[in-house]
Amino acid sequence: MLSLLPFYGLLLLLIPTPGCDGFVLPQQRQQQLLSTSAADVVVQTFNKNKNRRHNNVLYMGWGPEPIWSSAKLISNEVACKSETCVSLKLELEDVESAKEYTIPGQYIQLRLNEETKPLFLAISSAPPSKKEDDDSNNEFEFLVKKTDGNEWLTSATVGDAMEISQVLGNGFPMADEFDSFKYDFPTQNVMLFACGSGIAPIKAAMESGLLQTGRSGGRTARLYYGVRSPEDLCFVRD
Repeated sequence: MLSLLPFYGLLLLLIPTPGCDGFVLPQQRQQQLLSTSAADVVVQTFNKNKNRRHNNVLYMGWGPEPIWSSAKLISNEVACKSETCVSLKLELEDVESAKEYTIPGQYIQLRLNEETKPLFLAISSAPPSKKEDDDSNNEFEFLVKKTDGNEWLTSATVGDAMEISQVLGNGFPMADEFDSFKYDFPTQNVMLFACGSGIAPIKAAMESGLLQTGRSGGRTARLYYGVRSPEDLCFVRD
C-alpha cells in the first residue's frame, strides 16, 4: 500500500517495507534526495524477522532559507471554549513581504529571536486585499495550539516584537484543481477536512472567496472538522 502525505505543499511518498515496522524510501530515491540542499532525517527501523536495526534516510523538505523581518503582536485572543488554542494577529513591518501571501495554505516561520526555535505556522487569514489604501494589508492571523515550548507565543502580550520569515509554500492549488478541465469539467463540489488547529489554512480558503461557492460561483462546499470535544471547536461564534 502506498501513502502520500502532504507537508506544506510537499508530497512525501512512504512505502511500507515487509518485515519492518517503519517506512523507508527506495534506495535510488534516497540517493537522489541526498544530493539536494534540503534537510535529511535519518530514522532507525527495526526488522522483526532478522532481529536487527538499520538506518534509512527520510527526506523532509523545509523550504528555502528564511529571510527574517520584524513583526508586532496586535491581538491575542482565546480561539475556543477549552482555551487550548489562541488566535493571534501580527502586524508586519515589511509590507512588501506581506504581499507575497496570495494563496490560502501558504505559511511562515516565526520566532521570538535568534535563540528561539522557529515555529511553522499556516496563515489563517485570507490573502490581503490588493487595495493600496487597505490598512490590513500587512496583517496576518494565526491559530496556535498551546503546547510545551511555545508559551513565548501563546502567552505573548500586545506590542511584543517578533521575527517573521517570508511567505513560504505554494498553498492550495485551487485554480488548477477547480477551474481547469483536467477532470473533463470544472469542479462542482468541494470537501474540506481539518482537525484541531489544522482548521487555520481551511479558514483562510473559506474567507478568501476563491472557493467560489453559492451565488458567486455555483459551487458547493462541505467542511468536516474533527476535534476532541465541542469545547475545542475554534472560531465558533455564540
